[in-house]
Formats: sequence, structure tokens, C-alpha cells
Amino acid sequence: MFKLNNLNSVITSQSVSGSQQNYRCLWFLPLIFVGVLSPLPWKNHWAYAQQASDLLHTDEFSIRPTVNDSVFQLAQEAPEPSKSTTKSDRSGWALTAVVGTLGVGGNLSRSLIRDRLNLRGGFSSVVFGGDITTRDTRYGTDLRLSGGIPLVLDFFPAKNWFRVSGGLVINRNRLELSANALDEGETIEIGGEIFESDLVGDLDGNIEYNEVAPYIGIGIGNPVGRGTKFSFFLELGAMFQGSGDISLNASGSLANDPEFLEALDEEIGDIDDETTFSDLPVYPILQLGFSYQF
Repeated sequence: MFKLNNLNSVITSQSVSGSQQNYRCLWFLPLIFVGVLSPLPWKNHWAYAQQASDLLHTDEFSIRPTVNDSVFQLAQEAPEPSKSTTKSDRSGWALTAVVGTLGVGGNLSRSLIRDRLNLRGGFSSVVFGGDITTRDTRYGTDLRLSGGIPLVLDFFPAKNWFRVSGGLVINRNRLELSANALDEGETIEIGGEIFESDLVGDLDGNIEYNEVAPYIGIGIGNPVGRGTKFSFFLELGAMFQGSGDISLNASGSLANDPEFLEALDEEIGDIDDETTFSDLPVYPILQLGFSYQF
């Protein structure tokens, strides 16, 4: 037993010493790895790269990165927003003061397609005074040109100053007629017949046209053009209002008398002959104006 125990202790001590020797051998492995790799040709690659960079022309090739400088230069050279860009962002709404054959008034324009199609509406009005005489009866007249509210599309075929227009107009043009009663006991001739003035009373009438009239025209100027603040407005066109419808009424006691009404119809025919305004189915339009875009 004593010998066996001594043998085990010897074996154990030898095993431990052998393991320690194996661990000591591992320290030499890194040295051996470096020694093996040291003869390879790329061992001095950093030195080679430095020598290659010395051969380059530094005027044409910069070793130092220039990304930051390029970004800074682009930021410095970036152009400021031009004034034309700011102008093109106007509202597309414009007001136009106009004067012409429809009277004095204004238009409101709205761009639907920039520099191509606009929508326009407006109003014009004016009053002229005068006299119409039929046989022995003189009528005082007020010519009221109230163009009403036009709803017009303006088309610019070349996207420039020239436009073609078309639409409808709520037509309020009319000619107002009036003849005051004469003194009591005097007579008045109406339609070739003689009546006592106090029985006739006052005569009032109108020459009226179609309430809705088609319109076509051409012109120059785009109130809501791109970048436009102030512009000139010129328009030439025609409104198809139809022939005038004449009406005449009396305020006296004969207003409903059949014989008087027949004479009144004759008087309406005489008024139609004496004025050309009643026979004006196509009304000419000429307007000048000045526009401002918001």
C-alpha cells in the first residue's frame, strides 16, 4: 500500500509538471506566428503607400478629403430666391376699372389655369338723357346702360397678352320713356288720335331686351398673368341682346279704354320708327381699363 500510494503521487506530480510544461510552450506560439509572417512582401505596405503618394501631383490630386469644403462652397454659391419667383406667387385675383359702351364699372378676374384661362365677372352702368318726338308728342328719355353681371371666360391661346372671350351677360340695358301730362283742357295726339290730356295722364314706357345675352369678344391684357401686378385692359366684342321690346302705359282714366289702347299701339310703332336703339339686336362692346392683381 505504501508503494502504491507513492507511485500514485509520483504519477500525479509528473502529470502536473507535464501540464505546466505544455502551457509554457503556448507562450512561444505568437512569436513563431510573427516570425513566419515577417518575410511576406506586404509587411511594409504603409511605407509603400507613403512612397506612392509622393509620386502623385498634389496640384491635381488632393490626398486630404474635400467633401466638407465642397459642401461649404455650394452653400456659399446657392442663389437667393429671385424676385420673379416671388411675383409668380401672386394671388391670381385682380380688379379692373373699366369704361366703355356699357358704361363705367369694374371687373373681377380669377385665374383658373395660369396664363391660359381666366374667369371674369363685372358690372357697368351709365345714364344718358334725351328727347324723342313722335308727331305732336315729345317724350323725355333716359337711356340706362346697365350691363348687368357678365360671366365670361378669357382664353389665352399663346399664353401671352392676346385673349379670346366668350360667355353670358345678364343684360339690363333699357331705354326709359316718359311724357308728362299737359295742362287741363289741352289735347294730346297719340297714334294719330286726339285725346284730352287730363284723361290720358302721364305716359311711361321702356325699351327692353333679352335678360340673358350671349357674348363673344377679343382683347389684350391679362389681369392675373404670372408676375403681373398692374396691366392694361382693352376689349372689343358683341353682345347678342335681340330686338328691343317697347312698352307704353298711361296713368289716366283712359288706360283701359279699347280705342285708347289701339291708339297706344300705333304710338309704340311710331316710337320704334323714331329711335334706332329699339332695333339693335347686336350691341357693340368696347371697353378700356386698368387692372391690379393682389
